[in-house]
Amino acid sequence: MVKVHRRGIWYRDIALDALCFSLPGFYDELEYPQPVVIVPGDAIPALITVLDELGYIKPRLDERLRDEDLKITHRVLDLLELAIGGAE
Repeated sequence: MVKVHRRGIWYRDIALDALCFSLPGFYDELEYPQPVVIVPGDAIPALITVLDELGYIKPRLDERLRDEDLKITHRVLDLLELAIGGAE
């Protein structure tokens, strides 16, 4: 049997209703690595909470907040331009 390298991968196993992780390594061509970590579906929200508390999950700006930040940035640049232009 030919050995092929498979990357470590997180995947959703629908049959187990779980989030699973398989280690990277060389496996037989037709063999799929067995998961070494299995997180049951009902435990995923608690896992997300813990990962957030530990700082692994970074908040993302939604479009509304991004637009507000962009407006503020442009206003600050306009004020800086006025201040620099007024000093000359």
